[in-house]
Amino acid sequence: LKALTGKISLGFNFATDLDSQMSPVLTSLNALGKVTTDSLKITETENFNKITSLVGIGSSSQVSKVLKSVNASFAVKDGKVQITPFPVKIGDLNMMVGGQQGLDQVADFHIDVAIPTKQLAGKANDLMAQIGLPATSASMVNVGIAVECTVSNPTFKLTKTQYMEHKGVAEQSGEQINSLVKDKTNELL
Repeated sequence: LKALTGKISLGFNFATDLDSQMSPVLTSLNALGKVTTDSLKITETENFNKITSLVGIGSSSQVSKVLKSVNASFAVKDGKVQITPFPVKIGDLNMMVGGQQGLDQVADFHIDVAIPTKQLAGKANDLMAQIGLPATSASMVNVGIAVECTVSNPTFKLTKTQYMEHKGVAEQSGEQINSLVKDKTNELL
């Protein structure tokens, strides 16, 4: 969040035990919430640069740094903030983002990215080979990025997608994406 600026709307319901000092017992905290915004700007680009380099779309200066139409649901349970996979758009890139972060600052996130093949400068099949998928002539290539780390020292690894099918997200119906988001939300609830 420290890398983003913009206005958000937040809805949040929670319950927790209190200790003898009337302070919340974080391990007992249970919550549900939703964050929405029309637009958020990425202001700190070190990690964004690592992601754009990993997927081979050049430097972050060549990619929009504005997240459009964020509508993310989350739950806090068993000491972890669990984020239901949600779609987001950055320039020409369609993404699905989800995962969890412990209150101990250990994170395990996954980002699926649908990249227009034209942005890969002829390297789409090399990218597919890196994650063990066959060559493609599709107009979009879907890849996954695993983010496993402590919050202060994230690492990024190229993987297969978790939330998208291997065909481009632009080719998936909105119903499929909405169905996935509902399924994951119900699973967390």
